[in-house]
Amino acid sequence: MDNSEMIELAQHKLIILYIIKGANHLFVDDELSRFILENDLLNYFFLQQYITELLESNLISVDNDNCYFITEDGTVALDLFINKIPQDILSNLKNEITEFKKNKIKDQSVISQYYKDDYDRFYVD
Repeated sequence: MDNSEMIELAQHKLIILYIIKGANHLFVDDELSRFILENDLLNYFFLQQYITELLESNLISVDNDNCYFITEDGTVALDLFINKIPQDILSNLKNEITEFKKNKIKDQSVISQYYKDDYDRFYVD
């Protein structure tokens, strides 16, 4: 593996760390895969390989709800090397993660209205 391939490998893993950190326990496996594939960051097979390597090296983990989160070691690694991710990619990812979080919260929310009648009873719609 030459130097440029190693840099690209590290950059892709840092991008995955950045995404997982930004989503803060919101991505389950298929959502993370869909997010990365829809943003055309990696192909599926490399993504699965990198996630496995990140899990094995304890840079990311999975909580009881099967959501990914970044570990303390992962945070330290990301903080040290975040400058290896191009600024345009970081900016785009920040926007996409924010949009994902809004949609996820919206999908999990229950919207209702309540009404009080003349007898001080409340009704929820």
